[in-house]
Amino acid sequence: MSKSRKYRPARFLAGFRFGPWRLDKVCWTWCCLLIGTRDDRTFLNPDVADKLFGLKPDGTEPVNVPIPPCQLGSGSDRMHPRQESSSDRWHHRVVGKVLCCRESSREQFQRKGEARFGDMAALRQPTANLALDRYEFAFDTLRALKPLTSKLVFDIGSGEGQMRRIESLGLSWHGFDLNPSPGSQRWDLNEPYSGSLLPPGAVLLLDVIEHCVNPGLALKNIAAILLPNTPMIMTMPNPRWSRSRVHALFHGVPACFTQADLDINHHVFTPWPHIMEKMLRDVGFVIENYVTLDGTTRVWDRPISITYPLRCLNSLSHVLIEKIDRSACGMSFGLTVRKI
Repeated sequence: MSKSRKYRPARFLAGFRFGPWRLDKVCWTWCCLLIGTRDDRTFLNPDVADKLFGLKPDGTEPVNVPIPPCQLGSGSDRMHPRQESSSDRWHHRVVGKVLCCRESSREQFQRKGEARFGDMAALRQPTANLALDRYEFAFDTLRALKPLTSKLVFDIGSGEGQMRRIESLGLSWHGFDLNPSPGSQRWDLNEPYSGSLLPPGAVLLLDVIEHCVNPGLALKNIAAILLPNTPMIMTMPNPRWSRSRVHALFHGVPACFTQADLDINHHVFTPWPHIMEKMLRDVGFVIENYVTLDGTTRVWDRPISITYPLRCLNSLSHVLIEKIDRSACGMSFGLTVRKI
């Protein structure tokens, strides 16, 4: 066999197409997404980030430098293979510009993004993936925030009073709910607070916001009773959860926000992190910490049944998504915000 006729896998794959995409370049794109990202999303290299955010190397004055379209992305949504004239050049751009991006480059990209756009939760990954439920997270966070300006803590949506245990920290717990249990008071968050227990040193809002028909008004009424620098601890279902993404792929809606959740749990609002960031900012809050809760997906921790292999495959897909995007870990996520 002559040298020019040797079998080349790339040439073989190039014969298959998905619409305008050649199969060999689809494979390279997925390699960029799966191998290059590891535990976090791949960001641009520092030179491209400088151009994208219009900053000089010292980050002081803006410059206007056009960016070629082929340098703008790390995946198939931003880099079309046909923008390159040859497979070798396309391969060089992807491997050289994306897969070899070091952690320092990612940090530089994030720092320049925050300098341009401010404190935006949608541009950041969670600071931690915690295997805690919402009550453990709130208790540990309150303990870390001590001392507070006041020992009075408002637990809005207190339910059966599970967070009353914060009194062991020397704090004074006071619960509110739409249907209060003994020891709590009624407060409809669609209305301003009319009580006399002011001002609280901290507020707990655990799995409440997804039940609010008008979450913006609820946050506004809470913000109205807080002094500057007062912290608020929030938890809510995570629409970015890996299982939620797969559920939305097959059923059209994220897990925890299905018709059953609406009818049984009254989940009427989907708290996407970037939307929460805007709503909180609009009423005078700034996000200080963003974590996911309830732990990562475990593949083999399933009861044995006839569908066991299929459920393990489903869990493997969840694990893969969580490896690519850390915000997909955990059924819930928590925010620590502060009134400004």
